[in-house]
Amino acid sequence: MLFLRSHLWWVLLLSIACGDALASADYFQHGDQKLVAYFLTPEDHQQTKGVIIFVHGDGAMPYDAHGYYQPIWQRLSRAGFAIFSWNKPGVGGSSGQWLLQSMEDRQSEVLAAIEHVKARYGFQAGQIGIVGFSQAGWVVPKIAKNNQDVCFLIGAGFALNWMEQSWYLTNTRMQLQGSSSAEVDSAYQRYLDEQVFFSQSPNYHDYLSRFGDKRSAISRERFQFIALNHQADATTDYTAITQPFLLLLGEQDRNVDIKTTYETLQHITAQQNNIQIQIVADATHGLLKHPQFNTQTPGFWWWLRFTLSGEKAFADGVLDQIEHWSINASKQCKPHIQPSSIPRSTARTRSRTPSLERILET
Repeated sequence: MLFLRSHLWWVLLLSIACGDALASADYFQHGDQKLVAYFLTPEDHQQTKGVIIFVHGDGAMPYDAHGYYQPIWQRLSRAGFAIFSWNKPGVGGSSGQWLLQSMEDRQSEVLAAIEHVKARYGFQAGQIGIVGFSQAGWVVPKIAKNNQDVCFLIGAGFALNWMEQSWYLTNTRMQLQGSSSAEVDSAYQRYLDEQVFFSQSPNYHDYLSRFGDKRSAISRERFQFIALNHQADATTDYTAITQPFLLLLGEQDRNVDIKTTYETLQHITAQQNNIQIQIVADATHGLLKHPQFNTQTPGFWWWLRFTLSGEKAFADGVLDQIEHWSINASKQCKPHIQPSSIPRSTARTRSRTPSLERILET
């Protein structure tokens, strides 16, 4: 109930922050899972440019990524875009468990969301944009292939190879903690051992027997998640993207080796004029200002500082770029839809839109 109250407050604050835009609770089905979702209308109902679907990174993410999306949504809503996002499986009333998902499951989930916004809100093929963060790098590029529904894509902090990204994250953390060369070498050897280990389709008992240090052992659920996804590699997915695609990489990213991502994709997509890859100066993994917001483990005070900073927390110019690039990319797709295409219960009032309490009760 505490989670419910806090997120209803977020809906209220978002609707105030976004001016004439209205927030409404929703849900959609993905297989046998019922996912609690959120739909935000654009401020200008007279010319809706389309809807942008947000795809989360790692972790137990609610629809708003604990408030991280709000400044981005405010900009996009003001620019004429509707927003659609949802609680991950097992989070905030959504059924299922996100740690049991493969990246293929996550891709299928986004495709279900696309079908939902078409059926529920009247959006058509080519009127849908996708914005993804971090782990969504193994989701977004794949679903773009031969997908006429998707008009454009934006990515932030994408890695290419799952296991290589895992080592980069670990190595960076150890360097920041002042670990010795011997400790780093030992961790790297463990990383190599884990690569071989996971390739042998082990179970959790095998893991505990081999790497059962209680101080560093991962949970059974996290083990299952890694076992499902350790082979993920998105490198070749980019060559099949035909839509406008903007990939933003924070110069000071501590989670992803952006040099590898940038150089690899620059090489393999050199003939694809639709793809723009940019390193954002003095930006973190989440495109926030470095060093003020650069951490691998944000805590309560970090979130409080971020919330109070609002747009100012983001790296200089990055929100402007997301807004203006989205507007220009949408012009290459279908004509703008009229407000009559959006159900009146969502576009004009909340009275006939199912409340979050009712969704959680059903």
